[in-house]
Formats: sequence, C-alpha cells, structure tokens
Amino acid sequence: SSEHSLGLPCASHILAVDNAMVARAYTPVSDPHTKGHFDLVVKRYPNGYFSERFHRMEPGDVMDFRGPVTTLQYEPNAARSLGLIAGGTGITPMYQIIRTVLADPEDRTQLRLLYASKSRGDVLLGEELEALAARHPEQLQVRYLLERDGAGGAAAGPAATTGRVSAETIRGFL
Repeated sequence: SSEHSLGLPCASHILAVDNAMVARAYTPVSDPHTKGHFDLVVKRYPNGYFSERFHRMEPGDVMDFRGPVTTLQYEPNAARSLGLIAGGTGITPMYQIIRTVLADPEDRTQLRLLYASKSRGDVLLGEELEALAARHPEQLQVRYLLERDGAGGAAAGPAATTGRVSAETIRGFL
C-alpha cells in the first residue's frame, strides 16, 4: 500500500513466485524506506520465465513475492574496505550495498567495484553508479570490465577496460 515500505535489510533479496511455486530471486534497488512501491532491475531474456512476465505487466497487474532472504549482515565500518565483484544482473546486490554505505555519513567503508559485462550496452545501472562515484570520489571507485568494447551504453570513459575477470584483473584493481 502507499503507507508501507519494503524495509529490507541491506544485502537482502525477495523471491518472485508464481502459482506453480516457481521462484526467482530479485534484489530491490530502491531505498528500502520508500513508501508505496519498490524498484527492481529486470533484464529481459528471450524465453525468460519471469523476465518475460515482468516485461508484459501493465499498471495494476500483480506479482507475488516472498521474503526477505538475507544473505549477508552488513554492519557499517565493520571493515575498512570492501571489494565488490559483479557480472551482468549480479550488479543489483552490489548496488544495494553501495547505496547503503554511501547513505550513512558515519560509514567510512571504502568501496571498490569491479563490474564485468559483455559490452557497454549491457551495463546495468551504469548512470546511477557513475553519479554515486562522482558524489563520493573519496569512498567509491568503479571499474567496468567489458568483454568487448563498443559504442553506446552508460559505462563510458577511462574506468572501462576490455577483458575478462581474472586473478590478475582482481589484484590490479581491488
């Protein structure tokens, strides 16, 4: 309802379920205290069981969810720094952690995100990540690792390199 918020703890996700009890995990990317709605990033896959259902939804349609499922108990300042590695749609849990850390002025945790994607056009939440990095340059560094370079997409500039995730890439950035 418009009076309720999702209120998920950081590093939690919810499960979209259908009548056959098929479930898929999704990490909300909206502020957990937003009332009346929550936002998900759902990449559309051809023949994707839930992604096709989400993309066909119209205002007023309903989807059932279960949860929350908490995978990590984040505590502010519990570590001096966090190295985050994400690929594709796996960016949403990292984005949730990044937003939580940066929203707390008392949290001094340093964040380094290595985000791998096939191409610039496949980068999800790139504009949002760039805006956060610009507002918090002393606390957040983002590096995009693209399997193939190409024009377009949100991840642009010197923080994008071509390659694949490897031990060397991780050591060089994190």
